[in-house]
Amino acid sequence: MNMALTLYAIGDSIEGVLRRAEDNGGEFSDEDVIILDSLAMAESEKLGRCGYAVLNIQAEVEAFDEEVKRLTARRNTLRRKAAGLKDYVFGYMQRNEMDCVEEGTVRLKICKSAGAVKVMDEGMIPDKFYEPQPPKLLKSEMQRAIKEGAEIPGVVIQQGTYLKIS
Repeated sequence: MNMALTLYAIGDSIEGVLRRAEDNGGEFSDEDVIILDSLAMAESEKLGRCGYAVLNIQAEVEAFDEEVKRLTARRNTLRRKAAGLKDYVFGYMQRNEMDCVEEGTVRLKICKSAGAVKVMDEGMIPDKFYEPQPPKLLKSEMQRAIKEGAEIPGVVIQQGTYLKIS
């Protein structure tokens, strides 16, 4: 049997042998039995290999996730280190009333910021400065309510299926 067959090709071949047997009054020839045996083994092997491939890919994804966590932690450490050093230099320059320092190719300069809005009393702010927010459906609350027996118009629980590989 050709191992390059796809699962769908194997399934189609099995269906073809079954149709042929049906056309022969439900009788399987010796050749049909050998072919079905071979196709069943090929199908099982193909499914198993697909399962192993999925497990390997999932393991690789997990390894990438761990590497992303490691790199994210390293990035955050470096950001904190740079911010701390910047605060240290800024504080020193302010304390010593230094506006600008140039050393080699590095220029350190204390600049005024553009300013930031500080809200003192949110209740006094006119509506035109608020962005309207669309209502957000709480699907997990709806699911909980339906499971507890509530009926919500326009909502049903949709039960799906999935493949578990272990």
